[in-house]
Amino acid sequence: MIQVKIIMKLLKILPLMIALLAFSCKPISSEQNSQESKNQDKYYTFQVLYPLPTNSIQFEKDYLKHLNFLDSLMGYSHQDKPYYITKMDKEVFGIPSTFYQMFTMTFETREKLEETINSKEMEEAGKDAMRISSGGAPVVLIGKKE
Repeated sequence: MIQVKIIMKLLKILPLMIALLAFSCKPISSEQNSQESKNQDKYYTFQVLYPLPTNSIQFEKDYLKHLNFLDSLMGYSHQDKPYYITKMDKEVFGIPSTFYQMFTMTFETREKLEETINSKEMEEAGKDAMRISSGGAPVVLIGKKE
């Protein structure tokens, strides 16, 4: 029954979502398209989705320590970090979010991505990520922006 309610809510807002997408999309010029194809290899991503923690205050403290640990392992400076964090909204269209936040690291090539994620340092960071994820195991995604 809950799934039916969720689907009904989504169907009510679907026309609004389509309209927003239509108005927010800008046509891509041939110059932009040419530039994007030249930079195509700069869009590989490694993402970690953290589920809702059992204690968000403790997670925030642990996550800050985790990022400092990652930075020291990988040799990242305070100004030159190849990643960013996205905090998820608590709910979307009245539906509670499944995830708390997302870590995204970008790479210029697939080879660099694989080299980094297969390193001993990232293995250590991965173990630490599992340790701090009190809401369940994080979800790891690897992809290429198209």
